[in-house]
Amino acid sequence: MRIAFFTVFVSQTLAFILMWRIGHAGLTLATSVGACVNAGLLFWFLRKGGSYKPEPGWFLFLCKLLVALGVLAALLYGLSGSPELWLGAGPWQRIGRLAGIIVAGIAVYFATLFLLGFRLADFDRREH
Repeated sequence: MRIAFFTVFVSQTLAFILMWRIGHAGLTLATSVGACVNAGLLFWFLRKGGSYKPEPGWFLFLCKLLVALGVLAALLYGLSGSPELWLGAGPWQRIGRLAGIIVAGIAVYFATLFLLGFRLADFDRREH
């Protein structure tokens, strides 16, 4: 409960500060930072209390995910274009461009995961 209250406090404080600095994007950033703070604190306290011990291979798993996310971020940054490109386009052009970027992002992210050795069977949580 304390972690939840602290997370809400962090999110709302950041939202207030960032809203004045970078506009509505600050609200999104504050929410994302709050979610990361929440996950980090939960992980920290579960490890500290001995309730959770990561199995071997988690570090490599996270490294592979970070590589895939880096490739995805680079692609999205490269395809996003300038603000003038988006603001000067009509609604259907924007929808089409955004749909293409989303499809490209999905394809590149999952292709990167596949090349790094991830398979759908790796995500099967049933006991064998």
